[in-house]
Amino acid sequence: MKELPENAEKVVMVDCALFAIEELMTEHKECLLYGQDVGGRLGGVFREAATLAQKFGDHRVFNTAIQEAFIVGSTVGMSAVGLKPIVEVQFADYLWPGLNQLFTEVSRSCYLSNGKWPVSMILRVPIGAYGSGGPYHSSSIESVVW
Repeated sequence: MKELPENAEKVVMVDCALFAIEELMTEHKECLLYGQDVGGRLGGVFREAATLAQKFGDHRVFNTAIQEAFIVGSTVGMSAVGLKPIVEVQFADYLWPGLNQLFTEVSRSCYLSNGKWPVSMILRVPIGAYGSGGPYHSSSIESVVW
């Protein structure tokens, strides 16, 4: 394990993700964050993006319907018109309906358009969420999407 520099501040991983998204959204006005419960004051199921809607407005950080195939698939069209979507599906367990879009549309768009429509997107999916979450909130599906 690599040691931190002497005066380095320790930062938890969820804050690192928040800071990275905030940096992207600050530098790229075409960045959007949308998905399940990310907008408004909730900021995601673990409240990791709770400050972003206030900083960037409801037109750049917003909720969508609970429709995973749309959330993943919409990134293809958004990218085609120059936007840079960052999307979130609440839990890995819910990603299954969106996998066809990820495997078929997102991954092949650049190739099938001969480089005309590359997809620029970030897909956020919490994995192995918490104890006592039952069978629909704690799966670890990393091996499927790696």
